[in-house]
Amino acid sequence: MKVRTLLPLFSVLLMLPFTTTRAQPNFVPDRPGLGDGSYILQPKITYLESGFEYFEGGAVDQFSLGQVLFRHGLVPGVEMRVQVNSFIIETRPLDNETGVPDPGLGLKFDLLDQQDSCFQLSGMGSVSVPAGYSPFTDDRWHPSAKLIADYDLTEGCCWTFNSNLGYTLGPGETSITTITFTPGFAIPETNYGGYFGYAGFLKEQNSEHFVEAGLTRMVDHALQLDINTGYDLNNGNSFVGLGLAVRF
Repeated sequence: MKVRTLLPLFSVLLMLPFTTTRAQPNFVPDRPGLGDGSYILQPKITYLESGFEYFEGGAVDQFSLGQVLFRHGLVPGVEMRVQVNSFIIETRPLDNETGVPDPGLGLKFDLLDQQDSCFQLSGMGSVSVPAGYSPFTDDRWHPSAKLIADYDLTEGCCWTFNSNLGYTLGPGETSITTITFTPGFAIPETNYGGYFGYAGFLKEQNSEHFVEAGLTRMVDHALQLDINTGYDLNNGNSFVGLGLAVRF
């Protein structure tokens, strides 16, 4: 199955009518995209972010159903994150595999967020929990840390720039350094936005260098829909996905 056979899915959001309803500035999901945003949820606010992805990796194709992330504001400047992850169906030439990767727990917190400033900086610490199902569990705890920066390039946040710098500790040579550079935009007088950029996952062997892009539609103050895609310049792998984010 090729990614191009799923491209008609991209028309789902594009065919929806544009409206002049502007998105609420305090509803800021982390999806879509391979990076995270610096925005911290207010206390007692909860987001559910979820989606579907098809990943084409040469002889191996993978379907991810779920991509579930719960975010909850704990206290001012701190949010809790529970990464439930996905149910994965992996198809190979000789056999198929199904399972659930290890979930994760984390905290995201403000480092710099001054009123009327165009720049916001956050930190995030997380750990994977060896509670997944074979063959996708690693059976190890993997801690990670990340710096997340956002900068408003234009007045009114029509153009923004997001960047992530992260490190995941693994045994031996399996540690991963993550770098993302992602310009984002909001289409004036509509409820549509988008992004494009680079996401690098640097390892001792088989590093990944993705170019990615996506489109979002803010349905109302508590529901966002998205479509997203990416291509690995190093390995030739690609993905396409759909998702949503809900605020409670």
